[in-house]
Amino acid sequence: MNATRCLIGVISLTQISACTIQTTPTKPLLLYNAKEAVKLSYCDDLANTAYQVSNDKLNGVSKQTQFAAISGDDSAQIKGALIDDIYRGDIKSSWQYSTNVFSECAQKVADIPTDRVEIASLCAQKSLVARGAADMYQSGKVILDTYTAFAPYKTVRPFTVIEDVYDEGLSRAQASKQAWQECMGVVSD
Repeated sequence: MNATRCLIGVISLTQISACTIQTTPTKPLLLYNAKEAVKLSYCDDLANTAYQVSNDKLNGVSKQTQFAAISGDDSAQIKGALIDDIYRGDIKSSWQYSTNVFSECAQKVADIPTDRVEIASLCAQKSLVARGAADMYQSGKVILDTYTAFAPYKTVRPFTVIEDVYDEGLSRAQASKQAWQECMGVVSD
């Protein structure tokens, strides 16, 4: 009986010790260096602009109104070319168009090979969900409507992003930036 109690005590102590020993966490998946992450953040901003402009186009907003919205912007020339491209083309899905813009930018501007773009693209999609959720939050939509609107984008786990936006009452810019930084923070310097 005493041997059994002693054995149980040793096992319990070993389990407790094993549970309390922690090492400093490291980034398990470092896919992008700091320079690439900065360039990719530019691509994320461009994708967010593409989403907004293409969505506005689908809702009947004029090209001139779009140009007025970017006047004074540091990257007005690039965004102007994007607006021209959007209004020249036949956009059926703002989501698809903006994710394509991100992937193309990641490859051409950030010099990320095609086989390394996917994870950053998921981060950009989280940023798009956050932006859209913030717009819905600001317009007074209930969270269930926002869940429903972004439910098709399951790969980016939209529900957690939406909850952050609603719980913290984030603006469009704050939401997009926070979602991007949290996601990229896991996979970059």
